[in-house]
Amino acid sequence: MIVSLEAIFLALFVLASQNRLAKQSDLRANLDLQIDLLVEREMTAVLQLLHESSPIVGQSAVCSMCPFEHQSFVDLADSTAIVPLGATSALVSEIMSNHGAD
Repeated sequence: MIVSLEAIFLALFVLASQNRLAKQSDLRANLDLQIDLLVEREMTAVLQLLHESSPIVGQSAVCSMCPFEHQSFVDLADSTAIVPLGATSALVSEIMSNHGAD
């Protein structure tokens, strides 16, 4: 009986520790997402500035292989819509919370 009581307490401590680590991991992931969004915004601003300043310098492209009219540059220079990212994050959180309730 003492052994089973000890096993119960040990299981509780392990579960509490795992719960604390999961919360820390979620906070780190959220912080990582926020940093990534800030970097995305800054890089978009840099690309737009480069595009605007290229005629002043007399260049029509950064290099001969990557003109500003290239679709990948246009896609990168567009602003990132943060609302869909937030909706995706909310959907994932809802799915995870519903899964944990089972």
